[in-house]
Amino acid sequence: MAAKKPDTQALSDELLRLRKKHADVFAREKEIKADLIGAALAEGDSLKIVVERLGTVKVSPPKDARCTGTAPQIVVEAFLALPEREKGKLTERGIVKIAEQWTGKYYGSVTAELFP
Repeated sequence: MAAKKPDTQALSDELLRLRKKHADVFAREKEIKADLIGAALAEGDSLKIVVERLGTVKVSPPKDARCTGTAPQIVVEAFLALPEREKGKLTERGIVKIAEQWTGKYYGSVTAELFP
């Protein structure tokens, strides 16, 4: 038995109405998060704030990309341009490994924007 298909139009309508009704709350939430990120940047580290009987807020500041070292890298176009025999030799010697290429997993997203 197939699961009942959700009414995406009704769900979208409800989501946008919630956003509109509580727009000031969402705007304040955004400001608070920005201030917390700023505090974490000033501290130079992540923060964990426990509010008794209410919950925990964890804040991780953004980080710049950083080099963790170097590694050999094949120039794919040059390898593919080699004659089959040379490609085979490099693969047999273990210098080149033919590996599957995968995309990163995408967890999906939902965005809601209100009209002004």
